[in-house]
Amino acid sequence: MGKSNKSNRTKGNTRPSSSDHSAQLLGVNARALSGFIGFDALNKDAPSYVPVTGQHLADTADNTVDSNFRMVMRKMIKRDAVTRLKAVQEFGEYCLEKEENVVQNVLPFWPRLFNKLALDFDRRIREAAHQANGKLMSKVKREIAPYLRNIMGVWLLGQCDLYAPAASVANTIFCTTFPTNKQADALMFCKSEIFSFFKDNLFEQTAKTMSDPNVATPEDIENKYILVISGTLQALRLFLMIVKQKELTEVHDYFHSIIAENKFWKLAKSKEAQIRGAWYGLISSLCQLKPDVFVEVEKKLSITVLSNISESDPVVAPAVWESALHIAVTFENCWQGIDIHKVVLPQLWTFLKEGGKGNARVLYPCLLPFLNQLPKDIVETEDFLLQFFSCFKQSLLLQFVKSSAIECDAILQAFFECLQFISFVRLGNEKKGSELLRKVLTNEIIPMLESSLYDENNCHLAASKFYELVGSLLKKLEKLSCDQKDETSEALKEVINVFWLEMLPITYKIFKVEEKKKLTSLVYLSFFFNNIFQLEVKPGKPLKQTVRFKDECEDIEPTTEESSPVFDSISTYVDKDFQKNTPSFSFVLKFCETLCENIDVNCQEGYLKLLDELLVNATEDFVRELVKVFSTSRNYEPTSVLCFVQKVVMPWLEKASHDKNCLMGVFKIIFMICIYVTDEESKSILECCSKLQVSQLECFLKKGLDLYKEAYFFENWLKISLWSSEIVTGLQQLVAGNKFFNDNSAIMEIQVYQRILSMCLNNSSADILIPEANIKSIVQLLSDLTKQIFAVDSPTSRINLALYFVHDVFIAILKNSSICWKFEINEELIYELFHANLHGILFKNSDVSQVLFEVLDAFVESYINVKEEIMKENSLLNKIVKELNSSIHSLKSDEEAECVQKHFLFLFHSVQKYLAIHKPDLNSTLFISHKLMDEFLPSSHTWDSLKEDLTINLLPSFLKSKIFYPVPTDEKLSYPEDSVTKFNLAVEVISNILCGDFLISLDPEVNSTFYVHYINEQFLQFLWCLTFNKGIETLEVSRAESSSEIIVNNCQKMLSFLSDSDIGNLGQKLFDLSLFDEDWALCLETLSGISPACNLNTIADKEFDSISNEWPGLHKYVVRQVLIHHLSTEKRKQYFQECLRDLIKMENISDRNFAGRLGELCCCLQYKDTTLWEIQDGLKLLFEIIIMHDFQNCEDLKYNCYLIMVRIFYCKLKYGFGLLNSKIWEFFTNLVCDSVKICRSITFDNPKDLMLLYQAASVFLILSELLKAPKEDPSGDESAWAFTSISDQTHKNMVHLLIHLSGVFSDCKSTPVVRVIVLSQYLEVLKQIPEDNLFNILELQDSETEFSQCNGDSILNKLISSLTSHVRQIQFAAHTILLKIMPAIPSLSDEMKSQCSDESEEDVKIPYLLSPLIEKLKFLNELVVGMLLDIKIGDQCAVVPYTDSYVYAMAYLLAWIEVLEFISTSPSQIRLGYATHLEEMELLSTLFSNVFRFLPENPMLCLKKVLKLEAPKKEDLKLLFIKPQDFNHVTPSSEEIESIACYVFSTALRTVPASIRTWWNNLDRKSADIVNNFTSKYVSGLLSTLEIQAVHEQEKQFENLMVQARPGSREVIATYTIDDTAIELSVQLPINYPLGSITAERRGKVVIGQLEWRHWLMQLTTVLTYQNGSILDGLTMWKRNLDKKFEGVEECMICYYILHSSSLKLPKLSCHVCRKKFHSACLYKWFHTSNNSTCPLCRNEFAM
Repeated sequence: MGKSNKSNRTKGNTRPSSSDHSAQLLGVNARALSGFIGFDALNKDAPSYVPVTGQHLADTADNTVDSNFRMVMRKMIKRDAVTRLKAVQEFGEYCLEKEENVVQNVLPFWPRLFNKLALDFDRRIREAAHQANGKLMSKVKREIAPYLRNIMGVWLLGQCDLYAPAASVANTIFCTTFPTNKQADALMFCKSEIFSFFKDNLFEQTAKTMSDPNVATPEDIENKYILVISGTLQALRLFLMIVKQKELTEVHDYFHSIIAENKFWKLAKSKEAQIRGAWYGLISSLCQLKPDVFVEVEKKLSITVLSNISESDPVVAPAVWESALHIAVTFENCWQGIDIHKVVLPQLWTFLKEGGKGNARVLYPCLLPFLNQLPKDIVETEDFLLQFFSCFKQSLLLQFVKSSAIECDAILQAFFECLQFISFVRLGNEKKGSELLRKVLTNEIIPMLESSLYDENNCHLAASKFYELVGSLLKKLEKLSCDQKDETSEALKEVINVFWLEMLPITYKIFKVEEKKKLTSLVYLSFFFNNIFQLEVKPGKPLKQTVRFKDECEDIEPTTEESSPVFDSISTYVDKDFQKNTPSFSFVLKFCETLCENIDVNCQEGYLKLLDELLVNATEDFVRELVKVFSTSRNYEPTSVLCFVQKVVMPWLEKASHDKNCLMGVFKIIFMICIYVTDEESKSILECCSKLQVSQLECFLKKGLDLYKEAYFFENWLKISLWSSEIVTGLQQLVAGNKFFNDNSAIMEIQVYQRILSMCLNNSSADILIPEANIKSIVQLLSDLTKQIFAVDSPTSRINLALYFVHDVFIAILKNSSICWKFEINEELIYELFHANLHGILFKNSDVSQVLFEVLDAFVESYINVKEEIMKENSLLNKIVKELNSSIHSLKSDEEAECVQKHFLFLFHSVQKYLAIHKPDLNSTLFISHKLMDEFLPSSHTWDSLKEDLTINLLPSFLKSKIFYPVPTDEKLSYPEDSVTKFNLAVEVISNILCGDFLISLDPEVNSTFYVHYINEQFLQFLWCLTFNKGIETLEVSRAESSSEIIVNNCQKMLSFLSDSDIGNLGQKLFDLSLFDEDWALCLETLSGISPACNLNTIADKEFDSISNEWPGLHKYVVRQVLIHHLSTEKRKQYFQECLRDLIKMENISDRNFAGRLGELCCCLQYKDTTLWEIQDGLKLLFEIIIMHDFQNCEDLKYNCYLIMVRIFYCKLKYGFGLLNSKIWEFFTNLVCDSVKICRSITFDNPKDLMLLYQAASVFLILSELLKAPKEDPSGDESAWAFTSISDQTHKNMVHLLIHLSGVFSDCKSTPVVRVIVLSQYLEVLKQIPEDNLFNILELQDSETEFSQCNGDSILNKLISSLTSHVRQIQFAAHTILLKIMPAIPSLSDEMKSQCSDESEEDVKIPYLLSPLIEKLKFLNELVVGMLLDIKIGDQCAVVPYTDSYVYAMAYLLAWIEVLEFISTSPSQIRLGYATHLEEMELLSTLFSNVFRFLPENPMLCLKKVLKLEAPKKEDLKLLFIKPQDFNHVTPSSEEIESIACYVFSTALRTVPASIRTWWNNLDRKSADIVNNFTSKYVSGLLSTLEIQAVHEQEKQFENLMVQARPGSREVIATYTIDDTAIELSVQLPINYPLGSITAERRGKVVIGQLEWRHWLMQLTTVLTYQNGSILDGLTMWKRNLDKKFEGVEECMICYYILHSSSLKLPKLSCHVCRKKFHSACLYKWFHTSNNSTCPLCRNEFAM
């Protein structure tokens, strides 16, 4: 195939591209490379090209331009906007970087580029162009002058860019380049080019000519046209503003030529708002600065502008009105030749009715000057004015005006400005001015007032400035009516009268409004009257508006500031002109009279607040007139204000008694009246009020103290009033009559007294309100009431009433510190309350306790504020601290300890806080703090008394390989519980206090003198307590954190704030004490354990040699053994060798020094750094010496030496340096045998018994390890002796010892830690006993018990009973033995029941040997089901350790592990029978439900907590689900139960998958999904891997069968081969194995019958799905079927299988007639179901 000669056509060209043709073009026409940018108006002298880059330059001038500039200038004319933007930015950077002469070479080419880029479509490019221009200007400066004319037009237009950042940059560059005084000159220098450019834009260019349609989009074209035209018009306006007024004549012709163009006037009708706005802006500036250009077109101008004043666009409208105002002001004849009624007024009405289309705030201020410029014959006509104000009213009803407070206020402001201007200025001296005002008030304002008060749709008027403007108008009218004496004054008064005659009926409507709307209307009416009274604000002294009803109507009230106190504002801001002679006075008075009458009928809070508002803004004359109005109807003197209050106001109190707010309103009115009357009158009024009921008196006092406390009339009345004495008398009657506790009717009265006293005593004028004598009486009453509280037998709610009364009143008294401490009874009351709170007398409730703490806090503040010496011997504070100190000696519970701690910390913190406030002197603060701590902290004598019955045990140190001599024999394992508790609680409280945050946060200098002092004083006791607890600590559950843990944390926290030298001093102090008492040596070890900073190496190396052997007593050995652990390696080696030599040479072994040195030797052996092989012979010799010695009459010494030998023996095994001989081996074997025998007869209630068991267990473990080790002699001695095994009798004794231990500890609920360590060692022993020996020991082969249930006293029964032991080591020991014997029980059962092979699977039952275990399982099952009764599948059950629930849950899971182990080791053909038997007893399905409730929500967290894995991975899940746990090394916790449940669940899935699958299928959908998700996520993968791995391991055992395991796809491929034929089978595990069904299918060609193959697949599926069979079991059965098939064995004629699906037996029973063979199980089932014994085929009698 050849290439076509015809070339493809290129787009837009008939010829293909040709490099030769391009070269020709380059050579002929340089413009092809220039990138020409054409602007005809620009200077033709400038080069019309951009320099070409590359080697071919068409012009020599290009060589002068820097290559970088040439490159970026070429990029500036690219089509891509991003490329252009980056190029412009690079150009600007080059302008700053390059030299000035290099940049100047660019100037000839810059104008055309700038003119194009400054008008680019992309606003970013326009901004960058101006920035680049600025950088260029800053570099070249004056050199730009020749090119300035070329860019000035675009530059000026750029300052009016629609994109604000670009315009701002252009303007900034312009102002930077040209100073202010030079800017006009620069523009005039370029005026010709500027105007030429502008005229070209306006009249020559179109949208399409400004842009290239081939490059730009229609949207870009339109946007650029708007940009250029609007920018040009704004630039002309900017030109006018910059150029000086006198120079404008020079550009007259330019502007005239622009205005003369018809296209210019067409721009006023442009559809684009930006263009119209710019046009009107230019017209406005021309009218202002150059009006003569419009001489010839004045009429055209007026019509164009005035006919558009209804412009709605917010961009254009302000410019239209600005230009209209300038035309009206500048051109006097502008109205001539215009039909105002057709051209202007329709536009004006539209504008007013539409509310300025949302521009009222900007446009409406223009109405008044515009109105002033209208012709007189128009503006002074009534029809025009009425319509003008009517249009205003219509605009106020628009929706957008209602929703905008700013718009509404602007319209209202313009309305009233125009109204006052027309009425008072234009028509002020004419009668029709007042007439117009009356009509507007009647037709417009009053209807709006009514609507604002009662119409919900017009509530925006009430929230606006409407009322304020109406009030201002009325005040102006009243002022003018009073100032003028002619007809105008009378006319104005008539206007006011008309207003009120119309307005009063509207205000009376308030009394008939429905209740739900009345409150809102009252608020508005109150605000209306407030503005009627209020003065105009004088400059420099702003008037604060009074806000009313804020709590009810916050959403509808105008925003104002809070009012100052009423009496102060009255004297400052009351309108003095509001007197009787004002027209409004009588009308407001009449309304006030009507309001009072309505209050008589219906005393409402709203009415009262409205009257209060009227009185606040009233005058004295007004109040007097109001009093006079009611004098006739109420029959009292017209001048008696007191009678007015008594007969008019006081009756309102009875009507307002139901509402506290109404009461407050009445009292406020009374106080307002007092402001306007004389002192005597106010005194009489207040005295009358003080005789009211207690509840009313409370409101009266509260209102007076809140608002009128500083008023002279109220203060004077307080000084002479006796109301407080009456209060005291009333309280005395209540207390004397015991009415606080037995009179329910007195509760309200008590609470009122409580509020009154608290209010008055907390007031700053308390000394005036309540005299000193009455305060003393009140304190005495509080003391009596407190005694009554303590005398009450049982706590009731009435106690709280009395207690809170004491709390509120007493705290109020304490705050008046100058008075309260004058009475001794105050101190007695404080102490009584403190004592009651500390000891919890009737106050167990935390809320009540907090109440008393508040009283104590007030006491401390008041006490410190007044007293000079607050901690002197007999002071109250000292007495309280001593009470706390004595409480430490007798702590009995955590609650008491917490109470003491809380009280002291509270007291100390309060003292520190108030000392810093009232006495901020550091020295006094430290002194008081020291005194507090000294009085509170226990002394050494107190500690000794607390430790009197306690001693530190050595047993824990021995078990932890720290101290080996003296071995404890007579120590106590437990101490009196009350003594231990008392001591631990005391230590806990003191350590918690010393760790208090406020102590630690003290200044560092304070810490050095204060904090360290008390740590050094108390820390040794903390260490003693920790060391003591090591020996007696039990594993409790009653506390989340044990005492030892709390104290350890506190000690570590305290040590962290001590320096290393301070810690070193503590260690040295302990060592010095240990020389006299061994207990402190053990404390020294404790200190090193809790503090890494405490380095005992220095003390050990320094002081070790100073401890002499000649010292009396045994404590020297304890001290030395402690120090040996901290000796340097060299010194320890040296001492070890010295000690060994001394021991070998020592003649008197019976000397206690021998045992002591032997213990020290053992301490040295705990470290592997000693070259022990060098001293093997010496150790062996030492052993022989001890073994051969006769310890006659030295049993204790013998006991000590043997134990130490065991520890040395263990070290020899541990570090691999031991050499044994037959004598030593025989000694230890005899020792363990004898020890076990003794252990079976002791009670283990003392350390000696426990150590004997520990000795036996340790030796047994050592011997067991040696028996497992390789039998060779490291010395090379060929005649080495042989190990003799541990006797079976010893094994038996060990097992029987477990039964004995179970009985000894049967009632044990909590186990000391030392006993746990010993029993854990014993548990390790049981793990070493061989399984074979266990059958003999447990007598499981005894023929007499083969077919009967086990005897209740058998060892097996007792082991099963031990599963529920509360001692977990015994529980685990029994489980360990039972788990070991489970695999062998199936074989025993098969031997005992030979007939099992032929029995149906329905009759397979759990062997009788396990019947005790099954019975135990039934018992545990009932307990666990009851425990989990309320927990659903998916919920997690957290079991608390060391409880009965924990023990039984653990036993339940352990028992199931044993049962499942038994089933898993049973033959596959009888597993289903066992599972069925368990299911019949309802144990198996219950197991699955119970175990799933124990499972953790997230097994990964369980791995962290139980197995201590820091970052567990998914692979670690096998440690939970597959690998059995070592119970001996796991801390008891709820997570332990969860982890064991994981193992049980996984084991059940492996052992009885069919049963668990059936259980899962029977669950509800939600539970089934939960089980499925958990299994698939955490277990299925592990089990699938195990199953496939088991197949893979067994694949070599099959003959003629090849098995391929594929773990990745969870698939097993089995290929059966015979001769040349291969049969393949695929077994696929589901993703949720084993919950999902296993699928088996054929692969390849089938060489046997389809029906037979289907039968085999069904049988295989049945085995895998329903009979708990594994894949290996299924494949085995399938292979045997094939083997028998090819051997010619016939299938059973009942099930049609060769192998029975469960027993895997061949058909053996044959019919004597038809000779067909059957499975025995199938035949048995046939006989049983058919109820006859005939052959299934021939129906003859079946005979075998």
